Amino acid sequence: MCLTGSYIKEARAAWKLLNGVICVCKPLGLTPARLQAEIRNKLKLGLNAMKVREPETFIEIRRIEAEARSNIEKSRINPNDDDLPSRNSSKGPPMSNLEKSLVKEVVSEFNDGSDKIQIVKRSNYADHPLVVGPRYQQQDIKLFDISQLGLDTSGLSILGINSGTKIVQKIFQMRWLRTYKVSGQFGISTDTGFHTGRIVDKSTYHKIRKQSLDRLLTSSQAAHQKNMFLASGVPLTSERAYQIASQGLPRPDIVTTPLVYSLKCTSFNPPDFDIEVVVINENEYFLKGLIHDFGLRLHTTGVCTKVQCIKYGPFTFDLALLPKHWDPQNIINNTLKTMEILKNINLTVRDPMVTSESDDHSISNKYLNQKGNN
Repeated sequence: MCLTGSYIKEARAAWKLLNGVICVCKPLGLTPARLQAEIRNKLKLGLNAMKVREPETFIEIRRIEAEARSNIEKSRINPNDDDLPSRNSSKGPPMSNLEKSLVKEVVSEFNDGSDKIQIVKRSNYADHPLVVGPRYQQQDIKLFDISQLGLDTSGLSILGINSGTKIVQKIFQMRWLRTYKVSGQFGISTDTGFHTGRIVDKSTYHKIRKQSLDRLLTSSQAAHQKNMFLASGVPLTSERAYQIASQGLPRPDIVTTPLVYSLKCTSFNPPDFDIEVVVINENEYFLKGLIHDFGLRLHTTGVCTKVQCIKYGPFTFDLALLPKHWDPQNIINNTLKTMEILKNINLTVRDPMVTSESDDHSISNKYLNQKGNN
């Protein structure tokens, strides 16, 4: 997906616009740290390829002796005379690329009686890119990844760049739901739960029907929704559980317990199948374990073949930039689109959540003890 917009030629103008939230498509086989390193490297190369700041000027006072001055004047008269001393002769080494690139300008000159004094304005060696390196370095670019997709997971990844890191931290506190497309295969089982692992078991799958899988997904979804309140300390029969559920979709205020909100089979072609999972507080090991658990409950085995994030809150996969578009121009356009979405969302007001307060824990423990006694 190539984004359009006005092209920016100056690196300084592009740097000022590199602030906000970006959506990128994380390839398979990249860790979150490696993903950020790749984005930083491509941004660094893109910024340095633009028109960067010129080196700072440096004022130099030079004294030209009478003999050297006469040689310089002779060289101006006879520039092709090989016998005349020049700057590239025995008086010094040939001019380097750095010296040739320095812009020199004689501001003023005067005589002090015997020698000639020149005040020269030139580029500063200490600020030249050939000395200090490129203008923009990887460590200058701040990135913060709130998706934290695993090594075997691909798809939509949300990052904050520079000042946008504060915005994505607020987004993370909002506990937005994420949607995954998880693909599986019946009949085999591996030691890692992913299809790249070593096969440890095989079984038949021909008796499995889509209706059986749909019933299993419905029961699993109901079990997770019940645990949504119990895991956070609110019993289902309490008044507070009713109030929270009536306000909207409740979300636990803890980040350690994965909870599933929706399970739907989108494709069924045995032995392959696809499941759309709406979940919170998840990781790729939890999603791989779902496929393995579904296989066992259907009296067979199952292995995960693909995990892809397709939605994060209001952000969809259509906004994600492919790796070939991780350049300053496309990323700036992407930040404009994401900020257009976020301007209608109040990040200071959180959705209904089930908080784990001390009073609620006591109520929950009392409720669980009564259930155990019964």
